[in-house]
Amino acid sequence: MRGKTYLIAVILALLAIVTAGTIAPAAASAKGPNTTTKAWTYLVYLAADNSLETWGNFSLNLMEEGLINNTNVNVVVLYDRPDVNTQLLQVTSTGTVVLKDYGANLDTANPATLANFLQDGISRFPASHYAVDIWSHGGGWKYVVEDTTSNDRMSIDHLSQALSLATPKQGKFDIIIFDACLMSQIEVADQLAPVTYYMIASEQSVPFQGFPYNCMLQHLAGTTLPSPGNYSHEIVDDYCNYYIKSSNKAGLSITAIDESQLPPLVSAIDSLSTTLLNNMAADYPAVSNARAVAQHLVYGTNGVFWYVDLERFVDQLASAIPTLSTEASAVCNFQNAATYEQSSPALVGKSYGLGINFPPNLSRYQNKNYLDENYQDVNLTFVSAAHWADMLLEYYQYQKQ
Repeated sequence: MRGKTYLIAVILALLAIVTAGTIAPAAASAKGPNTTTKAWTYLVYLAADNSLETWGNFSLNLMEEGLINNTNVNVVVLYDRPDVNTQLLQVTSTGTVVLKDYGANLDTANPATLANFLQDGISRFPASHYAVDIWSHGGGWKYVVEDTTSNDRMSIDHLSQALSLATPKQGKFDIIIFDACLMSQIEVADQLAPVTYYMIASEQSVPFQGFPYNCMLQHLAGTTLPSPGNYSHEIVDDYCNYYIKSSNKAGLSITAIDESQLPPLVSAIDSLSTTLLNNMAADYPAVSNARAVAQHLVYGTNGVFWYVDLERFVDQLASAIPTLSTEASAVCNFQNAATYEQSSPALVGKSYGLGINFPPNLSRYQNKNYLDENYQDVNLTFVSAAHWADMLLEYYQYQKQ
């Protein structure tokens, strides 16, 4: 899911211009590895074989703008759209060149497709730092990347597997960017901790236009480059400035997550979950109220998503149950240490940039009509590291009474 479910006439007119696009023919299709090591390589997985197809060229054009007077960055893209062959592209300041035509429409929801692209991109364009950009529909801890032609989605477990198969020689990717909705979830961040140093994602929906690549790439054009951590913060600021300040869009949030700070946060969530699990008989009313206050119900092109803002939920609990103040403070403090978040004014004090699964009742939790709301058979490391799922089931048992 990315953006809203409708387009106004003005946007349709814009798309007619944008989608004309300018991708050069495969003059460089036989190009071998680039032996010049640059500061950064952007590996953009532009999986647009879905309802976002018309915005793919828009993002490519922004990348071209961002590379003007910028010789520090390689930008390589796997571009997949409906009804055309998938292509490997190199974006430059003067245009986009086809490096390889795969001769078929690949299933970009297949983790092998992602792993092969990343391995090929790293081989062709060596760099000191690597950013992986996942551009597609997102569904939080449930999935990312929707491939309509193949009728397929990629689970977060499969995403982490693909990334682990293709990590650069440095051991981890520097930054993973989700140009996709709802991906700033603790379940996702925890799953990717072994493969990246920083993760950038939104707890909310991402507008159709996606990330402001022109601004993001220009930060890497100077002689003194930011560290990956500082750069992740600059990307968050760019997103905030582009949408919230200049476009006055409401309901937006963007977060940079320092993966090295996640273990104590997950441990704190586990401790809080265990306490709630053991005291649900007394704490149920407070948990129910906190869930209602912190709930984000998101309707999108791909269904309904139930989750709560983690810090707001914990704050509400601590206000209602003073004996939880120490455990609640630990969750909030560790989240603040791990995240750098910016929100639109409408979400200040309501959204702190990191969500967690919490459907409102057992029926929703067990829903089979769309994608399962429960964690069964999803192979998330968070499920085994914390007792959150057990706490949810205990909560629903008291809800029936």
